[in-house]
Amino acid sequence: AGQRAAWVLLDAKLGGVATLNYTSLSPWALIDRKLLVVFGPPGAQGVISIDGQHHDVTVPTDKSPVMIDSQPVRVAVLNHAQIDAAYLSPGGLVIGCDGLDEQDKPIPLRGWGSVTVIDCEGGLSRKRLKTRPVASTPALGPWQALSLKSLVDGSDERYTTIAGPASLDALGQPQGYGWYRLTYDKPAAGKVLIHDGGDRLHVYQQGKLSALLGKGDGASDEPTQLKLSQTVVVLADNLGRYSEGQELGKDRKGLADQVYFVKPIKAGKPQVLKQPAGDPFAVTGLAYHQHAGVRPMAQAIAWTLKPESRRPIIMQIDALPQPCVISVNEVPIRYYAGPLSGSRIRLLLDATEKDGPMTGGSNTIKLELLEPLREGIDIDKHVQFHQTAGSATPGEGWAFTPWTIPASDDAPWRDMPKSLPSQPSWLRCTFSIKSTDTPLWLEPIGMSKGQIILNGQNVGRYWQQTREGKHIGPQDRYYLPEPWLKVDEPNELMLFDEHGRTAEKCGLTYNAAHHQDR
Repeated sequence: AGQRAAWVLLDAKLGGVATLNYTSLSPWALIDRKLLVVFGPPGAQGVISIDGQHHDVTVPTDKSPVMIDSQPVRVAVLNHAQIDAAYLSPGGLVIGCDGLDEQDKPIPLRGWGSVTVIDCEGGLSRKRLKTRPVASTPALGPWQALSLKSLVDGSDERYTTIAGPASLDALGQPQGYGWYRLTYDKPAAGKVLIHDGGDRLHVYQQGKLSALLGKGDGASDEPTQLKLSQTVVVLADNLGRYSEGQELGKDRKGLADQVYFVKPIKAGKPQVLKQPAGDPFAVTGLAYHQHAGVRPMAQAIAWTLKPESRRPIIMQIDALPQPCVISVNEVPIRYYAGPLSGSRIRLLLDATEKDGPMTGGSNTIKLELLEPLREGIDIDKHVQFHQTAGSATPGEGWAFTPWTIPASDDAPWRDMPKSLPSQPSWLRCTFSIKSTDTPLWLEPIGMSKGQIILNGQNVGRYWQQTREGKHIGPQDRYYLPEPWLKVDEPNELMLFDEHGRTAEKCGLTYNAAHHQDR
């Protein structure tokens, strides 16, 4: 009870001296092949067996470990608070400290008046430590603000012409944000759908936010009604990349392609065909858990669609739990790996693509499953088609400028007002510290979403609230790395806030309690 998962070892060799037959507790360390350390929730009932010797144990609820003698190994049973304050030392295990210093002496930890030392033979001793004085929390100096009005309304001279849509990578901005400016000769209106890249797009017209498109709370990843004219600015937010799975390396960032107006297609009830399983290796060299040349009998889900005026069709697959090969007119074009392909993919099926399988007439679009369709899956809930109804982005009139950290002295900073426009803004202040002995944390209370910059170094992204004020968790405190801090001289803290929140509620703290759980 009290934890959702635990490492459970069965028949594990303990350094060649004994065998851990089983345990319901979580193993943490084997010290000198003599002392086994396990842990669990306080008060939990656990079992452990070593070389056939079964032991029932209650995880301690206080700061004293429970010891078990199971020759030739001794076992130390700790609770979560103890394991978080446990460190390996040359003589065994120290519990109740904040690490070891250069002489391997325990460093005092707030809330622990003494440390418990367990030697490799299972012997216990306790030692009181002098508590370190609590550092006074640094105060943040007066805040200044930097307006980005000229970037938001498109008048900034830093915009340079580009040929058309291009990914942030191609434009030399592989991380952070990028500013796109689009110029329209005549108004265009309809429901917009992003089919490729973008992650999260802030769309501004005449300096005001028209829409927030893409992924994450507060944004729309469905067709969104927009009327576009004159100068449109898009702030593209790179939310990161897939770290695993079949889509690794395929997610392009920013406005990587033309954006389309769309309308739904009533594709009708698909056919379910019995045929050999799809061959993922026809379209990819890597397919998790699949074997080349193995194609058992399975099923295919087939639709017949004809594009309007030869305009592209967008096919959307959303959280389909089964892998499949997508084919157009019997030509495989993409492997969808089920959960390993992320929650959603969109494909542009374009009849005008040179040498492509899509035609302007009737087309057979299939999901060639790698196994029969599982019972209870409603395919209509996982697959949608959208007919494009013209481009929502102009063929010409594109410009771009990278998102950059402003210079401390050259930018026109001013005192932070009581309120800021609801648009991206930079904020900055300074603070001083006496030492870096204690970890320092930033609490960006009242901010929306953005980036933290410490002395010119990017600490990372914060995400506290949506534009509408909905709280986003779980993290509310952000660690400021000691190597980037300066002692006895001003430290510069900058915040880039996407929705123009003021920073009067932000603060620093040395108290990191519960920061991992919030």
